[in-house]
Amino acid sequence: MRTLILLLFLTCPMLGANWNTVWKVSTVALLTTNMLDCHSSYQHPELNPLLRSANGNFSDRGVAIKAGVIVGLLVTQRLAMRKYPKAAKPFAISNLAASAAFAYVAKRNYSLDKD
Repeated sequence: MRTLILLLFLTCPMLGANWNTVWKVSTVALLTTNMLDCHSSYQHPELNPLLRSANGNFSDRGVAIKAGVIVGLLVTQRLAMRKYPKAAKPFAISNLAASAAFAYVAKRNYSLDKD
């Protein structure tokens, strides 16, 4: 997954895509890896107290919070890009970096023994 994200990041500008297009690709990568992370954590013990439910597991509450944070982040980025179009580049880079982090966490979660 990290290799795919890196390839997207490196090839989009080379193919003549502007940073707005790279930002759009980065949002898809961010949403996809966030969903993958949610899936890998669902109904398993959660260390983050904000995301854990009453029984200590990651469940619907955590998914809703994570989705709200990601959607809020992307809406804020889009609104900022309307006023400052050059902000697409740092936003795309940060989204792809976060995607790599989510992909790593999901991979780690899937590799854990979940008895």
